[in-house]
Amino acid sequence: MVCWLIGGIMGERWLIGGVIVVGILALLISLRQNAPNRSQQWDRIERKLDLILSHLGLAPEPEVPEDIARLLARGETIEAIKVYRVRMGVGPEEARAAIEEFQRRLTRHASPPDDIGDQKMT
Repeated sequence: MVCWLIGGIMGERWLIGGVIVVGILALLISLRQNAPNRSQQWDRIERKLDLILSHLGLAPEPEVPEDIARLLARGETIEAIKVYRVRMGVGPEEARAAIEEFQRRLTRHASPPDDIGDQKMT
């Protein structure tokens, strides 16, 4: 009788553990199958946001291309201008203006707010 009782308790634990494992696997499979849908949803949201911005007369800021951001981080501004000119097919002045804007934006995102030192600790 004791063996049956212990076996019954152990059997319940295995059963509960098995149900938990199957549940986790089902959840992971469901999440994996929905991943492309999430990407499509984000793309749709981004397009809608761009439409709203253009309707309001606001142009969204173009993203800084990764290779140009790396060049700017290394201080290779002239090389970044050359890469931008070739990629976008623009003249030197337009490329220089775009790269300077990218630099301002990257600097603004990298540096802490100016008023951070003015705050008093209480």
